[in-house]
Amino acid sequence: MGIQYLENYLGEDTILDAIKSFSKKYSGQNTQSDLFLNLIDTPKDIAWYKSDYLNTSKKVDYTIKKIVKKNDSLEISVLNKRNFIAPIQLYGIHNKEIVYKKWLVGIDSLTKITIPTNGFDRLSLNHEFYLPEYNLRNNWKNIDKKLFNRPVQLKFMKDIENPYYNQIFYTPEARYNFYDGLVLGMAISNKTLLNKSFQYKMIPSYGTKSNAFSGSFSLLYEYLPENKKVNRLLTGISGSSFQYAKDLTYSTFTPFALLELKRKSFRDVSNSALFTSFVMVDREKSPTQTQHIETNKYNVFNINYGYSKPNIIEDLRFSGGFQVADKFSKVSATAQYRLLTDTNRQFDFRFFAGAFLSNKTETDFFSFALDRPTDYLFQYDYLGRSETSGILSQQIIINEGGFKSKLPVAYANQWLTTINTSVGLWRWLEVYNDVGFVKNRDEKVYFAYESGVRLNFIHDILEVYFPFYSNLGWELTQPSYSTKIRFVLVISPKKIYNFAKRGFY
Repeated sequence: MGIQYLENYLGEDTILDAIKSFSKKYSGQNTQSDLFLNLIDTPKDIAWYKSDYLNTSKKVDYTIKKIVKKNDSLEISVLNKRNFIAPIQLYGIHNKEIVYKKWLVGIDSLTKITIPTNGFDRLSLNHEFYLPEYNLRNNWKNIDKKLFNRPVQLKFMKDIENPYYNQIFYTPEARYNFYDGLVLGMAISNKTLLNKSFQYKMIPSYGTKSNAFSGSFSLLYEYLPENKKVNRLLTGISGSSFQYAKDLTYSTFTPFALLELKRKSFRDVSNSALFTSFVMVDREKSPTQTQHIETNKYNVFNINYGYSKPNIIEDLRFSGGFQVADKFSKVSATAQYRLLTDTNRQFDFRFFAGAFLSNKTETDFFSFALDRPTDYLFQYDYLGRSETSGILSQQIIINEGGFKSKLPVAYANQWLTTINTSVGLWRWLEVYNDVGFVKNRDEKVYFAYESGVRLNFIHDILEVYFPFYSNLGWELTQPSYSTKIRFVLVISPKKIYNFAKRGFY
């Protein structure tokens, strides 16, 4: 592509002649690119090509800022948005056909040029894509002002970006929860297969059981700094509205920011990031509720740091967070280690510790959970988040305490520490053991323990837990044992896809 670009800039047979001379002079010899470039016979300056284009990772990005009509000419303001100065071609377009070309050289900032009016209706930079630009979407400008510089194109499903159009993709989506039933929606987005700086996604949807409209949205901007320790900075807002119980709706609105640190090398699989958000939640009040309005409408500020080094043999993850709200503030940390032995047996170790710095709440809604987090930030994929009996109440999310048995002391409003372990016996058959300490205000420390069998079919996607022994005694021999069985089930297509993309680990 670089040779084609240079050939187009120099014109005639300059590059072809250089190739012929190079082949004749250095046939059968070890060579370098400088030897070829020295054979290019041209009066034009190509020092930028020898230095920046070939030997640096600098990015090229030009844009047309403004067009002013002046009698029989056009005054065009062209801006170089990067620190790479390279020749770029200006095109005049009429009815999608090229009717004018002009090379622009030496544009290092905002530069005004004048060209004759030749009957074209649009101007474009780098229209034939000879120059590998960072952003091709800002190269267009209509002579006469219009709502969009590029025509709108509707496309089914996400695709490769076409810079000639403002593309809007629409994709059917479906999800399920016990209260809305099957939620059918249409995702409307500008996201292509390759990331772009600004992305939006809106999913208006309808619940077939609740017969109510619902949905979610997100707007985000991604910045990729060059030659920094930061890999990317992502900021945006998101929101959602669904039912959290029968005929009761919740809504969230969340401004957020993510700072992802750069890896040490391309072979390094580790990832570390700092995430902050301000979650605003509004839950519809139940007609039977008479108190505890603290759980209806609340705001929570979060700061989280996460580190992960996913590998098939050894998987290491760590996260730490701080939360503050009107009636509480707390800190927590989680460490996870997973090892696959040479005999194909898996060993899992998980440690959690959390403590309230202040707590004036009246319920356990915001407390640390020993076995099933309340999910007051609405970030987990519960199928029936408000269920207290039945099969959906047995779904668990391995977070916070990570226990599986329903023990008498299920929450901690002061502090909580747990250790969860699991050892593979054969394929997906494992034995789990958990211990923990639960501390509530004005109560003694509660020592919790449990053990049982884990069927780890698909890690974090499909798991089943059979409790054997715990603080409750031998649970195997107790009545209604089937209600004590817990399971992990994730039906989110995105999470399943990401799991498969990582190589099923």
